[in-house]
Amino acid sequence: MPDRERTLLLWRHAKSAWDNPDVPDIARPLAPRGKRAATLMAAWIASQYQPDAIICSPARRASETYAAIRGADLAPTCFDRRVYEAAWPVLLSVLQETGPAIRTLLLIGHNPGLADLTAALAGALPGKFPTGACAVLRFSGDWADLLPGRSTLTAFQRPKALQPT
Repeated sequence: MPDRERTLLLWRHAKSAWDNPDVPDIARPLAPRGKRAATLMAAWIASQYQPDAIICSPARRASETYAAIRGADLAPTCFDRRVYEAAWPVLLSVLQETGPAIRTLLLIGHNPGLADLTAALAGALPGKFPTGACAVLRFSGDWADLLPGRSTLTAFQRPKALQPT
């Protein structure tokens, strides 16, 4: 990878449980289907990419999605409150704070922010951004240079595509 090439993985948390209406949104756990999807996606991410750093929403469903990948030999993780339910410009500003030593960054968050961020950075998505899906973008430059229209969507993986038939 050229010295200034960066890879950004935008992983939407897996399917959450809605069976208890008294649970606050930030505390909703993953549904059983979400746990299975997170495991499949974590294996796919770990087989394709080695994130140098991870930024994760503090929401329980996002941290449980992260738990599926944390067993891998991963770099530092930051649970950042700004990622929870953030609009894409906020997510972009969080990413722009990333240090220059980070080549591959994984952001675990929520929609519509992740779908909107992907579209802003790389153009239209190939369909919806379902729970558990991961968009992979590449760009050249420092993280501070990450701006709309300057990235290329190189992969878009959905958990459904990884499930055994």
